[in-house]
This record gives sequence, C-alpha cells and structure tokens, in this order.
Amino acid sequence: MKNTLIIISTIALFLSFSGYAQEQKTRNRYGMPLYEKKDGSYKVSKPMMEILGDDIPDDLLVPCKIGPAIPAKFTTEAETIEVVYKSYPDHDLKLFIHKSAITKKPTPVMFFIHGGGWYGGRPESMLPQAKYVAQNSGMAGVSIQYSLCGQKGIDIAAAVQDCRDAVQFIRDHAAEYNIDPGRMGFSGSSAGGHLAAVLAMTEPEAKVLVGWVGAYMPDRMLEYWPGADKHNLREYFYNGDQEKLAPYLPVKLVPTDRQIPCILFFGSGDNVVLQDQPRTFAAALEEAGQTVQLEYYPYYTHGFARFSDKNAEVWKKSVRFIKTYIFKK
Repeated sequence: MKNTLIIISTIALFLSFSGYAQEQKTRNRYGMPLYEKKDGSYKVSKPMMEILGDDIPDDLLVPCKIGPAIPAKFTTEAETIEVVYKSYPDHDLKLFIHKSAITKKPTPVMFFIHGGGWYGGRPESMLPQAKYVAQNSGMAGVSIQYSLCGQKGIDIAAAVQDCRDAVQFIRDHAAEYNIDPGRMGFSGSSAGGHLAAVLAMTEPEAKVLVGWVGAYMPDRMLEYWPGADKHNLREYFYNGDQEKLAPYLPVKLVPTDRQIPCILFFGSGDNVVLQDQPRTFAAALEEAGQTVQLEYYPYYTHGFARFSDKNAEVWKKSVRFIKTYIFKK
C-alpha cells in the first residue's frame, strides 16, 4: 500500500512541476498542494503524509500565498527572438533568444533547459529566466526546445544532440546576437537539469551550471519512477545499459582539466528526484576538484523552485552564482 501511495504522489508532484497540473492550487510554503475539508481546514494527500512519515513540520497545513519567482517588471523589456534551429521530418525545434539590454559589447550567454520528464514540458516555461538575465544581468538568455520521448526515433542521444546543436547555432550566429561564445552557462530543472549538466560537463566554453532539482542520474530513476514505464523511458534510456548511457550520465562526465562551478538545489520532500542524485553528483564534482555549492531545503517538494515561498530566494541565489562565474574569462 505504501509503495502505491508513493507512486501516486510521485506522479502528482512531477506533473505539477512540469506544468501539466493547474498552478493555481492552494499550497503550503513547501509547495505541497493543500486540499480543503468540509469544515474549512486543510489536509495534504495521504501519499504525502506517507512520504513525510513522522517528520512533519508544524506549518504543514498552513496555506501560503506564493508569488512569482520573477516579477513581470523584470522581464517586460526583453525582446524575444524566436528561431528554428533544427528540423526533423515531423517537427521543428526552436530557440527563444534574448539579447542583453544592458551593454553593446558581446555578452556571455545563459542557456535554460525546461523539465518535463524528457517526455513533456515547454521551452516557453523558461522564458522569464532567459528574459531576466537579458534585461537585468548583462548577458544573453536562451531557452532551448529539444525533442521529446515519444517523438519518432527519439532517445536520450537525440535529445542531447539537439541541445548541442542549439549551442552550435548560437556559436555560429554569435555576432548576430551580440554574444561572446567563449562564455556560456547552462541551467535546467528536473529533466532539463540533467541535460544542462551533460552540456556543462562537456561543452568547452561552459563557465557555470545551475541545477534546480536536477535528475542527474536518470538510470537510477528507472528503478523507482513510474513515469519510466508510463512514458516508455526505459527504451529511451537503453534499459539502463551503463555502457550505452555513459555519455549521458553527468556523474561520469565531470572534467578535471577545467573548472565549471555548479550550484545544485534540492529538497527533502522531493520523491521524484531523490536526494542521492544531487549528493552523488556533487561528490563526483568535488572528487574532480570542481567548485560545487549544494542548496538543501528540508521538506520542500520537487517543484519548490517554482511553487513555494522559496522560489524568489532560489532565483536570487541562482543569479548571484551565475554572475560570479560567467563573466570570468
């Protein structure tokens, strides 16, 4: 029974973070949905109670008014340039490019990669982040669309190659968009955090990685995540074959000949991407001599970077970290 409840909760949490569930739910400060009872009080789902066990915060059932992580006034002046960078027989892939509004000199570029379990999600969900850095932080912001599991002929190798082709497009058009191709940063949430980590570990111009609840060990998720079966991700990830997956596992790609400072956000209430993923990735980074900053949030759920009272704090910490490293030559 407990395993069933955890599976149900996992699906609900993942869908809420990926943008499929309605965002206007009543939530507590940790990003957990609250359900109103007949007497006007609240409860959390039984699966969530199972996950929490005996470690329950005092304010679990207190509704929290959650504003946007990035207020609109910080993004309204950034122009979006929408371009097709790659075409398949059955679908096109786009980049959403935002040039810096601060300086006329060539600027660093920050890439943003959306989550959605490798089978869903939209690049538009990362536009506030891309617009913010362009309008306020002296760099270009680019949101990447990539092929998804379920599209014809797509596996993890194809999705990663899409992201690499997006980066190459920016290299090839750097002058057009006033970008310094020698200073790149990568960031992403959940599945997008995994793709961002692969690129950051392997693209030579990478200067920084920001991961929000990143799924850095997708092979590990095949062991417990119901979405692996529901969305045919086992085949997408070669049924966990370590030899075939090696080029797509960030923990096996950490370089020792250059620095890529990393900041990784995660919460103890996340049962989609379990805590062993960011901790194992961080250990691999530290062993290779990389700078890594772990940002741990007790009780916070998989979508806390978006749906909790810490969303603005997470974004401010992210921007501060990016600016510390991406401008370095």
